[in-house]
Amino acid sequence: MYRSLKLVFVVGTLLIFTMFLSHAITQDGKIITGTKGSFSEVKLNVALPESPEKLPLYRIVDVERDSYASKDFMKLSGSVPSEEESRRLALEFLEKRGQLPDGLTPKVVEVVKLREVNVKTNDTLQELPVAVNLIFGKVVNGYPVTGPKADRIAILVGGKGNITYYSKLWYEIERNNDTAILPAENAFEKLKRGEVLNRMKAVPKTLKISEVKLGYYVGKDQKYYIPAWLFYGEDEIGNRIVLMVDARR
Repeated sequence: MYRSLKLVFVVGTLLIFTMFLSHAITQDGKIITGTKGSFSEVKLNVALPESPEKLPLYRIVDVERDSYASKDFMKLSGSVPSEEESRRLALEFLEKRGQLPDGLTPKVVEVVKLREVNVKTNDTLQELPVAVNLIFGKVVNGYPVTGPKADRIAILVGGKGNITYYSKLWYEIERNNDTAILPAENAFEKLKRGEVLNRMKAVPKTLKISEVKLGYYVGKDQKYYIPAWLFYGEDEIGNRIVLMVDARR
C-alpha cells in the first residue's frame, strides 16, 4: 500500500497523520510489489495449483472515474465506527450513489490514526482514530484483478459514520478470445529468473512463497486484462511481497 504523511508540529510533540488512499495488497504498510533481476534463493512453501488450459482475455472498452471529498476530510473525530459497520456504510454509500459494481470485493479495512509523538524521545504519547479506510478491488469469474492500474474503490468513513472521502477507478470490459495458460511450474521458473510484470529496483536476497493463484493484471496504458500468476510471500526481513508473472503461454 502507499502511505502519505501529514506532519503537524506542536510544543514538545509531533502529530503524525497517516493516510492510506491508494490500492493495496497488504495491510501492514510494508510491501514490495516487484523486482528487477533474479533472486539468490526462492523457497516455495506451498503446493503449486493446477493450471487451466485456457483463460479468456478481457478487453477494456471504457473506464469510469469518480471521486468525492467532504470538508471534514481530515477532521479529528475521537472515535470511529467498527470495521463491520464501516463496511456496511460504505456499501450503502455506493448503492445510493449508483456506484455498486459487479465483482466488487473487499481488500483492506483499517483504522486511520493520528499519532502524537514526543519529538525528543520519539515515544508515542497517544493514537487517536480519524477514520476507517476501506479499499475494494475486483474479481472476474473468481479471479482477482491486480496491478498498478487495477480496478479499485477507496472510501473513508469518519467518526459520525459520514463518508469523508471516496475515489473510484473501474473498467468496463468485454470477453475476447481465449489464451493458452502457462503451467504454474513454468511460471515459478520465470519468477526465479526475475521475469515478472511488476518491477522495482531492489531485489530481495531471499523470497519465501506462501500462496500462488491465478488472476488478471492491469498495468499502465493496457488495453486488456492479462492473465497472471500471483506469487505471495515474504523477503528475508519479513516484508510482504506480491510478484506477478505473465500467465500467457
